Order: sequence, then C-alpha cells, then structure tokens
Amino acid sequence: MRKLALFLLPALVLALLTVVGTVFAQAEKAAGQEVKQEAPKVYEVGDTAPDFSLPNAITGSTMALNKDILGKDAKLIALTFMNTTCSACQAEVSLLSDMAKKYGDKFKVCLIAVDMRGEKLVKAYNENYHYKVDYLLDPEFTLPPTFGFKYTPGLVLMDNKGKILYKKGGYVIADADVLIKEVKNRL
Repeated sequence: MRKLALFLLPALVLALLTVVGTVFAQAEKAAGQEVKQEAPKVYEVGDTAPDFSLPNAITGSTMALNKDILGKDAKLIALTFMNTTCSACQAEVSLLSDMAKKYGDKFKVCLIAVDMRGEKLVKAYNENYHYKVDYLLDPEFTLPPTFGFKYTPGLVLMDNKGKILYKKGGYVIADADVLIKEVKNRL
C-alpha cells in the first residue's frame, strides 16, 4: 500500500499542476491577453552586436560595449564567454591572450566570465594567469544566448564598429589554427 501511495502522490501533484496551468493560460487567452513567448533575437555573423553593460571583475567599474570597448584603437575585438573551471575555455583564453600580446592595441580581448560564484573567483583566476584582457562578469548567463551560445566557451570576433565577423561555440585544439588565421586575416 505504501509503495502505491509513493507512486500515486507525485502523479497526482503533476496532474494538478497541469490542470492549474491550463486553467490560467485559458483565462489569460479569454481575457484577450494571448500568451506569446517570442524567441529572443540571436545575433549572427554580419549583424551589429547589441550594446551591453557588464561589471569589470577587477576594477569594479561597469563597461559598456559601445562606450568603452568599440571605436577605440583596436581593429578587432574578441568577446569570449567562459567559465574559470572549463579546460576548453582556458585553452581558448590562453591563445587569445597570446594573440593580444602579439598584435598589441590592434586586438582587444574581453573575457566574459559566466561563473555563478562571481567576482572573487574571477579575481583569483586573474591573479593566477595574469592575462592582459578585460574581465567582465555575467554570472546569470544572460549575454551568451544573445549570440546563440548555450555553453562555454563561446567566441565572437567583431570589428571596432561592432559588426560580427566570426562566431564559434566550443573549442578544441584544432580550432586554434582557424582562430589564428581569422584574426591574422582581419588585422
């Protein structure tokens, strides 16, 4: 009897939630408030990236794409969405940092950390690796889906006006040659 009750209770709760949800949806529709969920725009190669503002994990100031990153000396900007515990992210960030050193002011790298543990972890990461990049925080993972990313790493290369030139989700060592060529050809 107890096993039967343990099986039936979750099924009853699920059925009740389904009925309640259906009733609310029908009530909203009947009131002329049709329930619509539009998919957010995903920015692709050729589009102009949307402006955004995120806190800088190191300085504490807020950085905006249009005001603080675009239109400066850099001809090419890399936004890389990463998690400090992701080994593929680490490999990509290391390569991007090396390229930033090689190309100087012509190539800017913005590391956007999506770590939920936030600022402390990113500061420790910076102290450990000393990359010459801007460390921005997005612990809620709000920005990556704007570019179609559902996981890390995710990379967006754009010109200094914000036009998206290249986009890639994920990273394997074989991607290094493609990325190096993309950056070199655009500088």
